[in-house]
Amino acid sequence: IGDGPLTNVNNSLSFDGVDDRVIITSNNLPSGNSARSLSAWFYPESGNGNIFAYGDGQVHSRRFSVLMSNGNMYFVGEGNDHLGHIVSLNQWHFVTITYGNNELKMYVDGALIDSTVLGTDLNTDSSYPLVIASNTTTRNDEYFGGKVAQVTIWDRVLNATEIQSQVSCPPSTNATGLLGYWELGNNANDATVYGNNGA
Repeated sequence: IGDGPLTNVNNSLSFDGVDDRVIITSNNLPSGNSARSLSAWFYPESGNGNIFAYGDGQVHSRRFSVLMSNGNMYFVGEGNDHLGHIVSLNQWHFVTITYGNNELKMYVDGALIDSTVLGTDLNTDSSYPLVIASNTTTRNDEYFGGKVAQVTIWDRVLNATEIQSQVSCPPSTNATGLLGYWELGNNANDATVYGNNGA
């Protein structure tokens, strides 16, 4: 397609920014202060809402999400938020957040755009589901308006080369450390062996 390298734009879910989302119950999400990476293709139309989120959105440091607000993307840990980056609306982008040893990095379209060392450990509450296109289930707000595809979650920090390769090619479903991969075409099924399908 002309505005980005996403291989099949039909394999995505569209969200209205009002009440649409996917909820994925999983018992293997990264918790506490453990290492992780999350990524997604997204096509923002409203410029607002969470692309993905999990944890508790009402307790300090227990949420892990990427939120758009007026076209600007932020990492939100609930009280330890960081990383603002403006993206163009109505075109595809690829975002990856990595976290390990208190270092938080944001990549957009395969390029590192910001990083920081958080002064406070994360305490992400993994007992809550992974949510695509809204805030956590404890909040039920900040709905995303646009399309989302190819969401992945990992139990390790992806390096720059691995992230850049995902821009042109989805990961193997048995890649090391891959905990979930949701293509988001006609359904929200998990392509990995864990089978954490969404609703």
